Amino acid sequence: LFVLEQLDIHVFGGNAAHSVSGALASVSRSVTAVAITYGFCYAALQEEVSHTTMWLPVMLALSLMTSYNLSRTSGNLNTLVRLIKRTALKMHVHYDEHDPVPLKMENIVLTRYE
Repeated sequence: LFVLEQLDIHVFGGNAAHSVSGALASVSRSVTAVAITYGFCYAALQEEVSHTTMWLPVMLALSLMTSYNLSRTSGNLNTLVRLIKRTALKMHVHYDEHDPVPLKMENIVLTRYE
């Protein structure tokens, strides 16, 4: 946990993690974002220099989008997994009857993504 947390904080600029799965998910999410962005950066460097270079603006927009999304996503993956099950997989998700907060939180996220 400590190594993953320090790697996420010092290399990717992430936040502290509370569990090994959260730290692993955060590091893998950051590595995936960097790999995708570097792929577009490599394509921009391989293209001949002209006045209408397409790959550089694409890489910059992708970099901005991924950095914003990484800064706004939570380290707790339970909400994301429930949201994917509920929307993409159309599965029924069971909630604790005594705690209405997870259902309210998912409804807020769904209304913001619509």
